[in-house]
Amino acid sequence: MKFLASSLALFAVLSSAHAGGFGGPPPFTNGSPLTSGTDGSYQASARGNNTSGIIRFRMSGGNQTFTGNDYIFFSEGLVFTGSTQASIMKNNISGILGTSGTVTAHTVRGFFNAKLDQNSAFGSFSGKGELIASNGTVTTTTSPLVVINPNGTTTTTGPIITTELNDVRKINIKVNGVRTTTTGS
Repeated sequence: MKFLASSLALFAVLSSAHAGGFGGPPPFTNGSPLTSGTDGSYQASARGNNTSGIIRFRMSGGNQTFTGNDYIFFSEGLVFTGSTQASIMKNNISGILGTSGTVTAHTVRGFFNAKLDQNSAFGSFSGKGELIASNGTVTTTTSPLVVINPNGTTTTTGPIITTELNDVRKINIKVNGVRTTTTGS
């Protein structure tokens, strides 16, 4: 009888144990602490001094997707938008907030780093980041390009245009977010 009870107890313990059941991530999840891996849509709110915004990004197959990766910030009466590039490695999330393509007087760029809560069923994460914002003017300088030819002569060609943003400021932000879906599409 003792043998039967011991065998049943051993069977119950072994059948409930699985890879990752002792604090590590389950298999086939790209090292994510989330049982379904890193795939999904993520959204975070970001706040700083006179600044608030939303950051969104999507992951599929352990990589960032081509769509749904953007941010929007409202700071001192101005709206800034651009693209988000994010990476998730184990419980670390890192992101780059890029400019919207052209350099204008009102532009923002930056980064954030966050920790994914390993005990959260919703994939919550929080961290800090930094925005570099310009709400001033653009100074454009035009100068000729001088090329020294192999025979020693010089040639002056079209202008070099240098653009410099004025009134640049750094904004520290706090980022708090969750995974909103478990599929990256």
